[in-house]
Amino acid sequence: MRLSDRLVDAVVQDIAAWRAAGLSFGHVAINAALAELRRGDFAERLLAKLELARIPPECIQVEVTESVLLGRDVEQVERNFIHLTQHGVKLALDDFGTGFASLTHLKRFPIEIIKIDRSFVRDLQVDPEDGAIVDALIGLGRSLGIQVVAEGIETKAQRDFLATLGCAVGQGYLFGAAIPAGEIFALLRRKHVDRRAA
Repeated sequence: MRLSDRLVDAVVQDIAAWRAAGLSFGHVAINAALAELRRGDFAERLLAKLELARIPPECIQVEVTESVLLGRDVEQVERNFIHLTQHGVKLALDDFGTGFASLTHLKRFPIEIIKIDRSFVRDLQVDPEDGAIVDALIGLGRSLGIQVVAEGIETKAQRDFLATLGCAVGQGYLFGAAIPAGEIFALLRRKHVDRRAA
């Protein structure tokens, strides 16, 4: 079995356990490599695993880097993308702005989320060029109806600055560091209890 298949299986098992326990978690993002997306059955295999576990496709977000949109077999990649989005799986373009994707790719592919690379977020308050790039990307997303996520937020000042630019979603150490898979169930359980107590 491929490593990617084992990882997806583990994610599906975790999601099924969280749902069975009545825990709210939004969605889980998985990274899809170019080699996987070039396979003709990537979308079908992922959707079949979700269906078997009775997991709504909206619980999964597939993240890709800009390199996936370039090169050979791009038609196969596009077919996988279309099949996934038609069934409710959202597609996110990770590390946006650091690769070679053009704006035509945002028109061609059913990308619903762009994630601004942390390299632009890190110095956006002190580097006018980074601030201008982030502002432009947020405006681009708004105009195209694409959700924009800022990566690498480490300070409240960065969060507040992004909010003034109109970026409503972010991720980074300010909100929480990565934790081992075994600790997620307990974390979700605590959040569930806190919400019920509020």
